[in-house]
Amino acid sequence: MKKLVKKINFKIVGLLISLIIFEGLIFFISKLFISTPHLIGSILDEKTPFIPQFIYIYFAWYISLVVIPYYIYTISKDSFNKYIVVYIITTLICGFIFIAYPNTITRANITDGGLTNNLIKFIYFMDTPVNCMPSIHCLYSFLYIYAIIDTRKKSPTYIKIATIVFSILVVLSTLFIKQHIIYDAIASFIISIIVWIIVDKFKIYEHVNKIIKKDNEI
Repeated sequence: MKKLVKKINFKIVGLLISLIIFEGLIFFISKLFISTPHLIGSILDEKTPFIPQFIYIYFAWYISLVVIPYYIYTISKDSFNKYIVVYIITTLICGFIFIAYPNTITRANITDGGLTNNLIKFIYFMDTPVNCMPSIHCLYSFLYIYAIIDTRKKSPTYIKIATIVFSILVVLSTLFIKQHIIYDAIASFIISIIVWIIVDKFKIYEHVNKIIKKDNEI
């Protein structure tokens, strides 16, 4: 256990936690400027089943915010740096969208009790249905997919598959617990893939080396 703790780069863990706080701050600030939100949705959302068991995958995402990026850091500094830069840029874009186009959705009406349903009620209570599009849950999950694929042969195939499957399940979880709608997921995908391609093509991620220089030597 002591050896494991010694191997952990707490500076990188701290960086990842700081990013989570940064996202929370952007989301909080956007709510200060909120006006009357636009109700969004489609017929497909009405046909999407409500599957409460997906709440556990939804919660697992919070842990993944540190675990998956940290793993990527251990095997590919470039992929990790791309993730960091795209994370920051897309979060700022989301904040701008939340202010420019405040939106809301219709959530499920949960009357039954039990642990699973109560966890969903807790999420509904803590995260009011405002500024849902783009979905942060979906957006960062897409970043996991891009980053793990970007590691190429540095990461075992089974880990790539596990990461991709988990990320897709997270996206589905946002839909199945009625926390988000299809538009939210689509918007997240479009924003994330465009920014990732730009950051990768113009090598914007290389500037991260100046911030974590000592930890970025391969």
